[in-house]
Amino acid sequence: MRGTIPAGIRQGVHLLSAYAVTTGNMLAQEAVATKENEMVAAPRLLRRRDLRGTIISGDAMFAQRTLSTQVVEDHGHYCWIAKENQPTLLDDLQWIC
Repeated sequence: MRGTIPAGIRQGVHLLSAYAVTTGNMLAQEAVATKENEMVAAPRLLRRRDLRGTIISGDAMFAQRTLSTQVVEDHGHYCWIAKENQPTLLDDLQWIC
């Protein structure tokens, strides 16, 4: 969110968003607390959505067993993006596929 950092404050509002790629519509947002990161907020965001028949995508940070399990148990699918600068993760993901 633009303009959320008041003068003298170091951090503004940090939001994790879910949106529909095909329509560009925002589906949900979850605030990420000051001492959190997106990995902590993601499970809360996904719990609020019906994941049946959806594909959840994210970068390598989201390629965690607990989040992947949550998506599958909620009848969704996931696609985590890993680049070559994460060689162990990339090897593990390629092995699964």
